[in-house]
Amino acid sequence: KSGQMWYEMSASSMAEIVMSLGFGDRLFISKLAEPAFVDQRLIRINSVDGVDLDLCHALLNSAVGMFIIEGMGFGRGQGVLDLNKDRMGKFMHMLDPAQLDAVQAQGIKDAFAPLLTREILDVADELEEDDRQNFDDAVLEAFGLTIARDAIYDSLLTLLAIRQTATVEV
Repeated sequence: KSGQMWYEMSASSMAEIVMSLGFGDRLFISKLAEPAFVDQRLIRINSVDGVDLDLCHALLNSAVGMFIIEGMGFGRGQGVLDLNKDRMGKFMHMLDPAQLDAVQAQGIKDAFAPLLTREILDVADELEEDDRQNFDDAVLEAFGLTIARDAIYDSLLTLLAIRQTATVEV
């Protein structure tokens, strides 16, 4: 930008939640302990006033959120999920936290808490973890979604397999 050196960033590059532009075997959205600068390899997701950032973080990391992320991108060489900011702006959706009451929202955050204390696993391994399944069940129940968790998992794993077999010569 005019008036800045190539290595300088403006305060508008601060983020509360970030996601990668190129996911590999793990799909996750990170919530930063404090707002921080991000570079061009991360997509900033910032909250608006009155939004429960912890709840949004949980919803974005649900199996439904992971499915949406996987469905937005396309396979790039070596199976990397290729995303870009413009595509994210057009197609990124999440379950609407405004549809939940305080008890449902807290239930989702409580079910998500154990996932925050352990290592993030490859998607296939992640979906087999008891705490992950309990969390996704809590999300589906809170929103009254009648689709089976296993159907979401199977669809997510299918999209992941398609991406990982894609080879793009650059």
